[in-house]
Amino acid sequence: MTTILFWKKILKKYGNYRMTMYKTAALLMVLIFFDSGNAMAKWNYAFTGQGGYRVDQLDWNIAADPSGNATPNILSELTWKDIEILTVKTTADGKFTLGKSPYPLAWQVKFDYGWILAGENQDSDYAGNNRTLEWSRSNNQSDNGNVLDFSFAIGMNFIMPNKNITITPLIGYSYHEQDLTITDGRQTVSVQSLAPEGVNVPPVGPIPGLDSTYEPSWHGPWIGGEISVTPLEKLTVTGLLEIHALRYRADLDWNLRNDLAHPVSFQQRGDGIGLDLGLGAQYHPRETVTFMLNFHYKYYRIEDGTHRAFSAFGGSSATRLNEVNWESAGISAGIRIAFF
Repeated sequence: MTTILFWKKILKKYGNYRMTMYKTAALLMVLIFFDSGNAMAKWNYAFTGQGGYRVDQLDWNIAADPSGNATPNILSELTWKDIEILTVKTTADGKFTLGKSPYPLAWQVKFDYGWILAGENQDSDYAGNNRTLEWSRSNNQSDNGNVLDFSFAIGMNFIMPNKNITITPLIGYSYHEQDLTITDGRQTVSVQSLAPEGVNVPPVGPIPGLDSTYEPSWHGPWIGGEISVTPLEKLTVTGLLEIHALRYRADLDWNLRNDLAHPVSFQQRGDGIGLDLGLGAQYHPRETVTFMLNFHYKYYRIEDGTHRAFSAFGGSSATRLNEVNWESAGISAGIRIAFF
């Protein structure tokens, strides 16, 4: 919680971080071409293509009122489990050596796109605190949709004296998006006596026509770095760490709710933090060709946001978004081609 509050203060104080990143990029462009001796910089670049597979988990829940103090403290909760995704990844990266500087500037741009192959969703509603007195539950499929990830960063290479270890501190900006679906529904818990007044709980059994969507996005600046170790002449092992300051937004369309607006029935907003970890191995049969195998893990968390419902008859109401959690783990393999 303390870390979340820290990053919220950072986002508030430096809200115009996009302009800061643009100014930094512009300064880099100047440095690319001129060093202190007005000499042309040396540079190289590379392109990477990878195919991969990842599995995501995601959940969120809301309170009964904006303060979160009313009963129930968790009114509704949705979870997506075992979202299997086939991904393709492209990366462009490079280094700039300014004059005789021993520390090259580094940059990287990453773009990932994925197709959801399988996944499960559960939607539960409660009348009591701490997920008690459940009066509605549906278990559904989430086996369609897409994901997208984009990131860019700049930093500097520090090569250790033995030349077998390179440390690269980085600062960057990232954007992530998921387009998730809720289909093939089945009501598995139905207790009308516990439901709020005026709410009709579907009977246990299939839910005809269910085709709802949940489209979250996460973006913001990050700091981190990479460390590369070369234990053998043609083998390099790389570790990655990124800490993200996040802004979260989601649009939701509950297609069977005639009392709600469409195509946006709900909107969610919030801030939080994220952690990205990576571990990779690279084999270099030639100086310009690298084969790679990478593992990655991601955990993003949003707390104390806002969940707003839009009525089909106009107007809206808001309650507290208690939390949103997104976890992702995956593997990818590919080839990198360098140009000097």
